[in-house]
Amino acid sequence: TSVEVATSSDVDYRKTFGVGFIGVVEVNSPIGNLDSHSSGGFGFYIKYRPVRYFSIEFTNDYLFGTLKYTDNYMLGYTKVPIALGARIHFLDYGNVDTYAALAASLSVISYYDDYNYRQNTYISGNEYQYGVQFGIGFGYIAGIFEIGFDIRYTIESVPDYIPYYISDDTKVIHGGLFTLSIGLAL
Repeated sequence: TSVEVATSSDVDYRKTFGVGFIGVVEVNSPIGNLDSHSSGGFGFYIKYRPVRYFSIEFTNDYLFGTLKYTDNYMLGYTKVPIALGARIHFLDYGNVDTYAALAASLSVISYYDDYNYRQNTYISGNEYQYGVQFGIGFGYIAGIFEIGFDIRYTIESVPDYIPYYISDDTKVIHGGLFTLSIGLAL
């Protein structure tokens, strides 16, 4: 009798397509009379890696946050960013993935009064924000499952309208985006 033992060269690590869910935390720099604004939420991602060291990605998040003003007034908002980008992978196909990412984003923002939960009064319809993201990430693939962590530096435009905002002529908002993902690698 002979026994065959599988080696690592027998395992196909070439996973070119991925889809899954992400948990997101976003923090932003102070501007004008806004001390800070941060948000958290969830989303989904789709990625496609047609060649070894390059892939494209699409993400859609749903963020819920609070604007905090210098006079301690707080105002809630909902932000829905959509991003399309590219990843440069440092390692060949395998169960460990490290990459650098660059993406462009478009966000739709709705503001509401945090103190009036019953009426959920919207102050403005939708405002838009454009931006770019630069970052690095790490992923681990086990079978068809993938878990990953991503950290990005963001630069976004100041929306045309922010309730109660007193401008200081700042044109961009700097921030950070932290994501934890779990999904399928196919």
